[in-house]
Amino acid sequence: MNHLSLPLFLCLFVSACFVQAADRPSTQKPNILIYLADDLGYGSINSYGAPEHLLKTPHLNQLAAAGVQIDNAYTPASVCTPTRYAMLAGEYSWRSRLKKGVITKTDYTLLDWNRVSLAKWMQRQGYATAHVGKWHLGYKGNGPVLNLLGDLSPGPNGVGFDYHFGVPSNLEDIHKVYVENYGVWGLRSDTLKPWGNNWYAKRKGKVGPYIGYDAPQRVTEHVMTMTTDKAVAWLEQQSSDQPFFLYYGAVAVHNPIEPAPELRGSSNCGLYGDFIQEVDHTFGRMVQTLKDKGLYENTLIIFASDNGGEGYASGMPHNDAEDAGLSINGPLRGKKGDIWEGGFKTPLIMSHPSGHIPAGARSHARVSIVDFYATLADYIAGPDVLEQLGAPDSISFKDVLLSPTDSAFERPPLVLSDRDGRKALRFDQWKYIEASTGKKKQPALLFDLQADPLEAHNLLRAQPQIAERGRQLLEAIVDGDDQLAWDGGGGGFRHAPAFDPRSGRFHLELKAITGATGHPYCYAYKDVPATEGQAWEAEIYAKLTEVPGGGRASAQFKLAFFNAKGDKLRTYESAKLTKLGSDYERLSTRGTAPKGTATVRMTSVVSLQGETGTVAAYFDDARVTSGQTVFESGFESGAVR
Repeated sequence: MNHLSLPLFLCLFVSACFVQAADRPSTQKPNILIYLADDLGYGSINSYGAPEHLLKTPHLNQLAAAGVQIDNAYTPASVCTPTRYAMLAGEYSWRSRLKKGVITKTDYTLLDWNRVSLAKWMQRQGYATAHVGKWHLGYKGNGPVLNLLGDLSPGPNGVGFDYHFGVPSNLEDIHKVYVENYGVWGLRSDTLKPWGNNWYAKRKGKVGPYIGYDAPQRVTEHVMTMTTDKAVAWLEQQSSDQPFFLYYGAVAVHNPIEPAPELRGSSNCGLYGDFIQEVDHTFGRMVQTLKDKGLYENTLIIFASDNGGEGYASGMPHNDAEDAGLSINGPLRGKKGDIWEGGFKTPLIMSHPSGHIPAGARSHARVSIVDFYATLADYIAGPDVLEQLGAPDSISFKDVLLSPTDSAFERPPLVLSDRDGRKALRFDQWKYIEASTGKKKQPALLFDLQADPLEAHNLLRAQPQIAERGRQLLEAIVDGDDQLAWDGGGGGFRHAPAFDPRSGRFHLELKAITGATGHPYCYAYKDVPATEGQAWEAEIYAKLTEVPGGGRASAQFKLAFFNAKGDKLRTYESAKLTKLGSDYERLSTRGTAPKGTATVRMTSVVSLQGETGTVAAYFDDARVTSGQTVFESGFESGAVR
């Protein structure tokens, strides 16, 4: 996806402001602190409309006074895992194996350990990096993950964090323990003794015990304090000699609503208000630590939330807060998990006291958490670095930070996805929502959010041309990625971001994993029309990368001809690439369509032979040609065997 071009005078202005930032020594690079709240809705803090007589968020108020508050900020998904993935990967999660929902208790690390994540990019810039708090992006290199015993790599450390102290999934996950770096914190033995009944099971009237590790068990109302203590301890170890990047994932205000004992009763809207105030309190502790260390002035601080606030019909602390007058998601329709605005629009405040971000400013620019990667890279290293990032869906909004009220920034169309994987597109003043075809069949919708911010009037029939434009734009951005599967048992295939040294548009990752079968292979293909007698050539660039494990691997490109009934008539194959860790090499083959040909199929294949292990193959710049006819495309289907 191309990044927006700014008017020339803005380019000159930005360049003038940032040439010093790009060229200054590494010790002068800004520190980065991202505080990501959990399920904190648009209207849940004072600067976004929460009444101070109900609850108080003084530290976040101070952050807004010291920086820029963005009133039109979106999360790329209305549930947590996809947003966290997008923030660190710079791509929508539906381009990964996660097509909907969140990762489950048996899922392995969602982030690809071969890619340069935001955290790895920070490491390459000389940053000390840490993640503390909620993770919910998985551990280990393959699944199913039945428990957290043993080595949890790659996990957070494998995707770019020097230090990790975290809650595996959420405040009441069945693990009930903390993880530090590559293992369960305080683990004494591999003994498992299931016990108790977790919050989710109780709520459904069922029995769901915790796994029962032989390790310290988390105390729910102390988790925010514990993780904040760890974050503060890590910050206290930092100095001005090396820049740092801390990503803190709060477990509040996710269910169950269990604020620290000392904060219970501190608000005037019940436990939910108390929990929001704990978010503010813990954020304030980190800021105070930065000030005590003399690091505050040169720290870019980002406060955000992973999705909108939760909502219930009755009987929950959320209802008590709403009955008291709190609008958890402000004036917006919907809640966490929904396709409506209340699931995606969240608070976003950014401040850098010694930088070029003005204090006390507000912006109405449309931005997204998926844009953090490009924005931070631009802010730290300058705009020239943007084309080198493996973050295909991330757009820098640095100009919004520099000139919040005067910026000409206009984000390209933004894709949103709900709990069920249904997608919407924000473009201009419009929101197009695709039809859903699953169990919950819903028609396509179109809203003019400028005239109808509550999404009350469907304009699909009244504005068919706008609706069709939205549909086509969404289809072009998705580009077939949601048709690909991942982790079919012996491996997987997906469209993936380009990896150096190539940067073609249609990049594919195939993975073969020994386990389900002794000699797995994985392929993905694309069919194009053909007629008998045509001479066809096919080429692709391939690279084999060893991931945890071993094995003898190969990658190959094939050209096959089929008749109208789908019968295979003939196949031509390229030479095999067998060298692991090689640079991209061109694989090519050619052939003439035999009698009866209706389609020609280009197929990328990766296979693993002989030994237990895992191998990944990356393919780029696939094309098939016949005379003047050229097909350059992504892959539309595939399988694992």
